[in-house]
Amino acid sequence: MREKLTKFHRLGFIYLVVFAGGIIIGLFFKPMFFPTIAPTKVPVPTINTPASPFPTQQPNSSFNCPTDEWINCMPSPDSNKPAECEPLFLEWAVKNCPKFKGVAY
Repeated sequence: MREKLTKFHRLGFIYLVVFAGGIIIGLFFKPMFFPTIAPTKVPVPTINTPASPFPTQQPNSSFNCPTDEWINCMPSPDSNKPAECEPLFLEWAVKNCPKFKGVAY
């Protein structure tokens, strides 16, 4: 029985020495097979927005600023969409009417 324990302890000690030696070598010696990779700066893409397809309106155009902050663009069954809900007017109102907040449905 004593011989089996001694062989077992001897084998365990060998495994422990090999494992500890591997850790020490790994900690103190830099592997030459894995070079250090320097981070690369990637340029940030810029977004070019196209020019508006609508002509630029001046404050003295034929449009008038809405009296309320919100425009009601809810369609009704018996009438068409109001002229204030057209994209051309809405773009002009956003640029030229300080109280205007947007469209409500």
